[in-house]
Amino acid sequence: MKKTLLLLLFGISLLIADSLKTDISLYGESYKFTNSTIKKSSVARGFIADVKDGSSHYKVGYEHEMIDTKQPPLQDDFKISKLYIKYDYKFSESWKLNINYIKVLDDNIFQTLEGAVYGLGLGYSFNKNLSLNLTQFYTDYEDFNVNQSDIKITYKTKIDNVGIRIQSITKVIHLDNYKSNKYAKNADSDYFTSGLKVGAKYNSYFGGIGAFFGERAFAIMSDGFKIQHHPLSFNKTYAAVAGKNFSRLRMKLQYIYLRATELPAQQENVEVDILRLVANYRF
Repeated sequence: MKKTLLLLLFGISLLIADSLKTDISLYGESYKFTNSTIKKSSVARGFIADVKDGSSHYKVGYEHEMIDTKQPPLQDDFKISKLYIKYDYKFSESWKLNINYIKVLDDNIFQTLEGAVYGLGLGYSFNKNLSLNLTQFYTDYEDFNVNQSDIKITYKTKIDNVGIRIQSITKVIHLDNYKSNKYAKNADSDYFTSGLKVGAKYNSYFGGIGAFFGERAFAIMSDGFKIQHHPLSFNKTYAAVAGKNFSRLRMKLQYIYLRATELPAQQENVEVDILRLVANYRF
């Protein structure tokens, strides 16, 4: 089923590539876990089709991840597949609507299988340099629910030939009915986290750094294209990215460091090192 879905989504993106403004991204991720009671390492791969048609903007992504676990206590490795969909509609130069949908297609261990996320947001551009977006996410799992409110402020400027983008992100998360779930019962009911990202572009080169502070659990990240659905409470996040444009091809390498607490065992100081390679082709 998941292979058929992946081929179908990829085929649709190729069919529309010739007639619309389309980007196709292929990525691979390597995860290393330190001090975890259940995870050793993992590898993820996926693709994102990004299509613009006038005032409409469509993004569809698929990701599959294999996690090498410690056995015991677990009896099997994790096999996880996720579907991401986002639609933007620009009403005017100032106003924009965004709709998000995420589906956990496969998760053979945790009780988040078949979980679904629904998001609705509104963006406003004060001018060409400054914009604001408010998005509300609702995550429906079998035994509990998560409400998340995102506030994102983006500022763009240029100094000589260097383009600069500064972005602040605030996330307010509330969990409902989670005490009955053995994986989530040690979580808090409310989380607050804020982050800052700074990026720069010079000719064909670009790069950036970012950080999140404050705790979060079961969060939606990356504008609705990452979901942290396993029971980890993250309290530190640092990231750096660098890349280069080659005509229609863009390559970038990203490193992310996270520190977390595993909620079921209340194991603190779990560290996650992520290396991400992305190839993007613009038709």
